[in-house]
Amino acid sequence: MLIQILLVLGFILALWITLKRFRQRVISLSEFLAWSVLWLGGAIVSILPKLTEYLAAIFGVGRGVDLILYAAVAIQFFLIFKLFINLEKTERQFTKIVEQNALAVLSFPRSSSDDVGNPESDGSSGLRRTAPKDDKNGDGSSHSQG
Repeated sequence: MLIQILLVLGFILALWITLKRFRQRVISLSEFLAWSVLWLGGAIVSILPKLTEYLAAIFGVGRGVDLILYAAVAIQFFLIFKLFINLEKTERQFTKIVEQNALAVLSFPRSSSDDVGNPESDGSSGLRRTAPKDDKNGDGSSHSQG
């Protein structure tokens, strides 16, 4: 009896969060309906556990809990697949944006006039020339005198 109360409260909380996300336009109407059916189905099965035995008999599964586990695994596989597809889509979009930004940078190189008056610039590519860190003589060589 306690487990039924906890499960129903959990499903109500999940339904409330789903409704909140729908109102915030984080999820679409179809996603809201699908998740709501799942949460309401879980609550109904929690309240009426004999219903799973009846459904298991219809689907040819031995026990009601087995039917729930099979359905849960199938749903998880579907959600993992959906996440994988969305991740691949996001990676393709990210790659496209990076390529576009790289091409934009290459098509508008810095001119030598950007570095006029800068003593560290060679004036050719916008790159700065710096002396090596171990330059003891200040002339670019690292020979020690003496």
